[in-house]
Amino acid sequence: MKTQMLRGDSREDLAYAAGLIRRGDLVGIPTETVYGLGANGLDEVAVDRIYEAKGRPKDNPFIMHIAEPRDMESICHSIPESAWRLAERYWPGPLTMILPVKDHVPKRTVAGLSTVGVRCPAHEATRTLIRLAGVPIAAPSANISGKPSTTTAEHVLHDLDGRIAAIIDGGPCAVGVESTIIDLTAEVPRLLRPGGITPEELLESLGELEVDPKAIPWDFSRTAVTPTTGTSTDGMWSTPMILSSAIPAVLSIPLPVFPSPHRRKRKIWPAFPFLMYSARSSPFRSAARDRRSPFSSLRPPIRCSLMWKMPGSPLLTQ
Repeated sequence: MKTQMLRGDSREDLAYAAGLIRRGDLVGIPTETVYGLGANGLDEVAVDRIYEAKGRPKDNPFIMHIAEPRDMESICHSIPESAWRLAERYWPGPLTMILPVKDHVPKRTVAGLSTVGVRCPAHEATRTLIRLAGVPIAAPSANISGKPSTTTAEHVLHDLDGRIAAIIDGGPCAVGVESTIIDLTAEVPRLLRPGGITPEELLESLGELEVDPKAIPWDFSRTAVTPTTGTSTDGMWSTPMILSSAIPAVLSIPLPVFPSPHRRKRKIWPAFPFLMYSARSSPFRSAARDRRSPFSSLRPPIRCSLMWKMPGSPLLTQ
């Protein structure tokens, strides 16, 4: 199979790509987060082709992409008011919401689950493609499973040339990290993956937010040195954090450390990968603000105070 390169600013090319989607082929699609590997989300055979092209385990569900927020109703039921509130504020944009799925959505698409991740992307070419295809598009990131996510059409071609029918070149991705995923099926909204929308923004909209332990972007199971005793300790925290907009929160986490490069001073410096995790520019930030400082796009996922804390101790203090 020869993979075709299509133009995202060409209506003719998008109509051709929509025909490929309708007949069950795979198309690389641009979004503001990363490039996606798109197929008809209502076609089990097409969804199976995504698994084969990526080499992805079949117990991983796909995110369904829609053209308009109101299209949630075509694949989801029992949609809470909080979902419409988030959609009004952040869609089109880098936010995926987990909602109860309707029966006509194939079990293969949602990996047998009773829920589905749904997102309205901000890239106009992909939204036009979805409208022309007339179906929601299931799309994980457009890369071989285990490799970095792709942010340009050239990256997609490098990974998937010959495995998919076409790639829509919509330019480089504006955000460059995956979408934020929030589960709205629980009593308290639960952050499952940090991304283009920060927890503090979600907290402002929802009033309360539970943060899944796996959403913290590094593994605490590795040995860390505590500054108080200088001893090694191993541990993985597993209690979810509950954030509330009514309480000024201090996030207390065990920070990994590394020796100071200035050996004579014999210092231990904390390492802060957490603060750099979402260090990408967001399309929702003003251009004027970005011009003021070259570092203005670097921000922590949660605006908080960091304290040293032993693994296993409470994560949220007041």
